Amino acid sequence: MRINRGLVLALGIVLLSGCAIPGSSSKATSAAQSSQSAPAISPSASSSPSVSPELAIVQSTTAAFFDEYLSCMKSPPSQAKGNVGSWCQSNNSHGAKDLAKHLKTGGVAQAGADPIVCSQSFPKSYTVKADRYLELALTGQATVTEKFASGDVFVNVQLNNATGNMLVNNIICPAPSN
Repeated sequence: MRINRGLVLALGIVLLSGCAIPGSSSKATSAAQSSQSAPAISPSASSSPSVSPELAIVQSTTAAFFDEYLSCMKSPPSQAKGNVGSWCQSNNSHGAKDLAKHLKTGGVAQAGADPIVCSQSFPKSYTVKADRYLELALTGQATVTEKFASGDVFVNVQLNNATGNMLVNNIICPAPSN
């Protein structure tokens, strides 16, 4: 049996560089990043060729979730009248069915901040960084860095792929600074 030297070389490079092959059984992947302006409606999570498809999905789903949520909050539909925050949390196409139930009311949200943007006002812009995707657990995690005049707020976003679609499952606001 003759082995193709080019194939052996390519596989050696992949193994030595630590890159995951799509469809391989790597347990964790990390490092996608995207930048968004808060009023933006369309998700524009771009990824480089070195970013895994799973991380690109974590990143783009998180960006699309925030875009849709901020759009809903700024221009709520008539069905949301009188209950805009709860309606926009529960009716986001990129959010899990039980997202509102999972939202942590601790941290700054406990002090009256919105439990999605973790503030009492909307950010000027935000950046999404996909931190990891755990293939065996079908979960992902992203950090959203929200830009405000007073500084940055770092929001932890947890995603779940149990339904065959990556969806935002929980958002954890930072603890208030003293």
